[in-house]
Amino acid sequence: MTSPINTTPDPARWRWHALVMTVFVAVFLGRFAWPPLQTEAIASLGITNAEAGLFMNTFYMGYMATQLPGGMLSDRFGAKIVLAASLFISGLATLMIYTITTAEAGYFWRVVAGLGSGAVYSSCVKATVAGFPRAELGKAFGLMMMAPTLGTLIPNQLAPRLSLALGGWRPTFMAIGLGLLMLGLLFVIIFPARRSGGPAASGGASASPWTGLKFVLGDGRLRLLCAIGFCLLWGFLGFVSWGNQYLILELGYSRMEAGHIMTTFGLVGLATTFGAGVLTDKVRSKEMLLALAYAAIIAGLIAFPIFKGAAGLAAAAGLVGAGVGASNAILAVLTSLYAGPRWAATAGGATGTIFQSAGMFVPFVLGWTVDLRGNYDLVWPLLAAPQVLAIIMIIFMVRIKPVDSETA
Repeated sequence: MTSPINTTPDPARWRWHALVMTVFVAVFLGRFAWPPLQTEAIASLGITNAEAGLFMNTFYMGYMATQLPGGMLSDRFGAKIVLAASLFISGLATLMIYTITTAEAGYFWRVVAGLGSGAVYSSCVKATVAGFPRAELGKAFGLMMMAPTLGTLIPNQLAPRLSLALGGWRPTFMAIGLGLLMLGLLFVIIFPARRSGGPAASGGASASPWTGLKFVLGDGRLRLLCAIGFCLLWGFLGFVSWGNQYLILELGYSRMEAGHIMTTFGLVGLATTFGAGVLTDKVRSKEMLLALAYAAIIAGLIAFPIFKGAAGLAAAAGLVGAGVGASNAILAVLTSLYAGPRWAATAGGATGTIFQSAGMFVPFVLGWTVDLRGNYDLVWPLLAAPQVLAIIMIIFMVRIKPVDSETA
C-alpha cells in the first residue's frame, strides 16, 4: 500500500494547512459558544444548571456518533468531502439554536450540530498526514491542535461581545451558524483534493476501512491512548464548561471579567500546543513529555479554587491551559505514529470517539454536583483525579510492543 504521506512536500502545504486549521477552529466556535452564554440562556429559557449542562452533553451524543465513521470515510475517500459536509451540517444546526423556545428543541439541534462536527478531528488528521513528511508532523500537528484552544479562547471573547452587539444569545448563534455555512462553501471551492489523503492522493484505492478498524482496535497502545485522552477531555471540557459559571456565580466576577480570566487558559495553551508539537519532532520519549503535560493540568486544577483574585485565577487557568494544549498536540502525534499514515483517520476517529465521550458525562455530572451541594467544592477534585490516572496509564503504555500498521 502506498503511503499517503508526501515524499516531495507541497510548497503550498502550510497555506492549505492554515485552511484546515480554520475549519477546525470554526467548528469549535459553534460548540463552545454555549458556556459563556449559558447564564443568559438559563434565565431566558427557565432551565436549571443541570439542564443547561445537557446542552453540552447532547452535542456530544451526535459528536461521538460520527467520530469513527468520519475517520473511516476519510481514510477511504479523503478529507475534503467529509470536512465540507461537516461544516454544512454543523452550520445549519448552530443557526437553528436561534429559533428554540424550549430546552428539548435546543437538545435536538445540539445533537445535529454534534453529528456535523464529529468527523472534523479525524479528517483534519488525515489532511495533515497527507500533506507533510514525517519529519514535520510534530510541527504540523502542533499548529493543528491549536484549534481546540482557539475554539475555547475565541468564544470566551467573541460570544459575549456578539451578544451585546446583536441583542442577545439567540442572534449570536445565528451569526455563528451563518459563518460556518459560508466557510463550508469556500472550502468546497478552493481546497485541493490532492491534499485530502484520498485514493487520488495516495495513488490507488484504499483497503477496506474495516481492516483499518480491526488494526486500530487490536493495538494495545492505541487502546490505552483512548483512555488517556478521555481523562484529558474530562478535565478540559469540565473546566471550560463550568469555569465561567464558577467565576460569575461563586466569586462574583462579571461575564467580561470571567472571560478575561478564562482567556489566559487559551493564550497559554496556544503557545504550549505549538511548542509541544515542535518538541515531539526532537525528543526521544514523546510519552514522557505527555506525562509532564498532565502533571501541569493537575497543578492548575488544584490551584484554581485556592485563589480568589483575578491574577491568581488567571495564573492557575494558564497552567491548566498549558497542560491541555501540550497534551492535545502530543496525543495527535502519537495517534498518527502508532497508526501509521495508512490508518491515521480511522485511528483519529476511534480515539476521538473515546476522547470526546467525556463530553457526554462531565458537564452534567458537574452541574448535578453544583445543584446538589450549592457550591463548586467537588468540581475540582472530580476534574483532577482522572489526570492522575492518565499518568499511570502512560507509564504502562510505553512498555507495550508496537504493531506494524503496513502489515495489517
